[in-house]
Amino acid sequence: MVHKFEADSKSPNPYESKSKALTEADVHLRLAEEEAERGQTSLHDVSPTGFIYAGLELEDRQQYLL
Repeated sequence: MVHKFEADSKSPNPYESKSKALTEADVHLRLAEEEAERGQTSLHDVSPTGFIYAGLELEDRQQYLL
C-alpha cells in the first residue's frame, strides 16, 4: 500500500488517519450529556464526570512539571 501511494500520489494515503479525534472538551460534553440523560443526581459537589475531568487535568499538569 505504501509503495502504491509513493508511486501514485492520487491513491489513498496510508498514513492519513481515517477517524476523527475526540478532544477533551468533546469527551467532557458527551459524559455530561449522558449524566443528564440518566437524570443522575450527585450527593457531592462534583459529579463523576467532573471528577474524571479534574483527574485528567491533574495528570496533564504533572506531566508538564516532569
